[in-house]
Amino acid sequence: GHNVIHGSDGEDTAAFELGLWFPDGLVEWARDEEAHIYE
Repeated sequence: GHNVIHGSDGEDTAAFELGLWFPDGLVEWARDEEAHIYE
């Protein structure tokens, strides 16, 4: 079968598995719309 949702059993395993899918690491970004939202 295929995993639709997956959870790792620990932080070390999660870091390893993220490296499999995202070898360059995760990218931080901000939406352009946020500059136009005032609260």
